[in-house]
Parts: sequence; structure tokens; C-alpha cells
Amino acid sequence: MMGIPTHTRLVGVVGMKGSGKTNLAEMFFEEGKCYFLRHLFFRDKIGKNMESGAKRDLLVQQFQKNLLKISNTEEKINSKLLLVLDDFSDKEDIICLFGDRGWITPGSKIVIVASDKSLVEGLVDDTYVVPGLNQKEGLACLSYHAFGDVITRYFLTRYSFLKTREIYKDIKNLTK
Repeated sequence: MMGIPTHTRLVGVVGMKGSGKTNLAEMFFEEGKCYFLRHLFFRDKIGKNMESGAKRDLLVQQFQKNLLKISNTEEKINSKLLLVLDDFSDKEDIICLFGDRGWITPGSKIVIVASDKSLVEGLVDDTYVVPGLNQKEGLACLSYHAFGDVITRYFLTRYSFLKTREIYKDIKNLTK
């Protein structure tokens, strides 16, 4: 899946809220974590109303605590990392977590999930934009949520799964 390459890959996954970015990242993470001694799915759960300096300090503390929890031996510390950063809304928060990037072992794979493309610009090697719904999909989604139509539900479930798998393959290819 992730192959043997020794170069570090940073990929941004962006798209409108509710487009399935987190689900895609979770699929990618679950399938890929067995290839890495260190793996972390890290969500920005810190309150959006917090003063930015205090928020960043808390983010860094939580991030380092989670990394240390999975990196308690020298072998693990020097091993490749699979990292997913999810639901970040401030580019400075992302930059703060990476620091000088010297701690990232070559061969690591890092995915940053965000709603705004500008949050990952200049930080990643590639950006994948998760497509929004077209008119037919939007109408089917509205119909299902407004009227609870069983046929529409079947279409949405089947179509969403097929579309998600297709998009997932695209993202997986970007990290090679």
C-alpha cells in the first residue's frame, strides 16, 4: 500500500464540510497503520474560542503526549510515522505542530485534512480536493433527508461507497 519509498510525503485533503474528508482519512489511516511502528490520528479538539497562543501551547502538549505514548523506545522514535491531522482551521496551528520538521523520519506519510485549501498550501507536496455533490447527488441527498425515501437511501449509500472508494484510491496514489 504505502510501498518502500524512503521519502517523506505530505498530502493535503481538502473539501467542503460534510464531503467525507475525515472518513477518507480514517480509511487511509486504518489500512496504512500496520506498515508503521508510529501512527497517530490527531484531531483538533481544542476550543475555537481560545486565545491562539494558549490554544497552540495546549495543541503542542497534546500532540507531543500522543507521540510519546506511541514512541517510548529509541527504535520507535527513529521509525517512520503515519500521521493524520484532522479538522484544523488555522495554518499557524499546523505549522506549530511541525516545527522544523527535523523530527520527521524519512519515509513518513503525513495527511492534513482541512476544509480550506489555503491551510495546506506551501506545507504539502500534493493536495487532493474532495469533489462536492453534483446536482443529481444534491437532489438525492435532499430527498432522502427531507422525505426519508428508501430508494434514494439505497442510491446514496451505494453511490457514496463507490465514490468514496474511488477517491480513496486517488489519495492513496498521492502518498506513494
